[in-house]
Amino acid sequence: MQKIIGAGQLITDTWHAFTKTWDVTVRYSAWFALVAILTTLPILLPENMAPFGFIAYLAGIVLAIWASINLYLVVFALERKEKVTDNTTKDVWTYAVPLILTGLLVGLATLGGFILLILPGIYLAIRLGFAQLAVIDKKMQPTQAFKNSWELTKGRFWPVLGRQLAAGLVYGILFLVVIMVATLIVNALAGIDGPGVNRMGTVNLAAAGADTVIHGLAQAAFMPLFYFLQIKLYNSLKATK
Repeated sequence: MQKIIGAGQLITDTWHAFTKTWDVTVRYSAWFALVAILTTLPILLPENMAPFGFIAYLAGIVLAIWASINLYLVVFALERKEKVTDNTTKDVWTYAVPLILTGLLVGLATLGGFILLILPGIYLAIRLGFAQLAVIDKKMQPTQAFKNSWELTKGRFWPVLGRQLAAGLVYGILFLVVIMVATLIVNALAGIDGPGVNRMGTVNLAAAGADTVIHGLAQAAFMPLFYFLQIKLYNSLKATK
């Protein structure tokens, strides 16, 4: 069995692809900024506008699904060295139902594993973790995608886990640092003192609104990085099976 991509190479290749194609991917990931705003509106709006907040939250969920599938299709195309056009994402909604079903079933299986013990949950999360990518890449149905992910990770649980932990740690820390620095700068400029929710449990609307915008922009900027990370590892598993 061929070895999958090393952790160091995975991290550097992911960063290179992210920075090289950011001008393309950001056009699709920018929608995640709006997702963050829509899904946070219910806690920012007064009680008499609760129905509008609920509608905004649901709209944010639908938009998140649409934006996620779009970005997956774009990153897969870029990894195949294809030019991204309108045709790249024209069939976006055909993936929605199988992708959602796959995600729900993987989540339930993983949750069941965690209820039993921590390790079974982690094991199932790794073994089934590429099922949704198979739905996008090969237009598979959930049962086919489960089998595909299980076969790809057979005998490679620890290598996959190690690479995901290493890359996730590096990029997770980077993401958190960017958010923390941006939050401190914006709060200082706006004269906001304290977090979005104070010690009494009440919402500081100015701070919460600023945090929402910052998190949305950071998510929009960095989301392609994590998509490249997933897809590069997935493609390496396919190529070395």
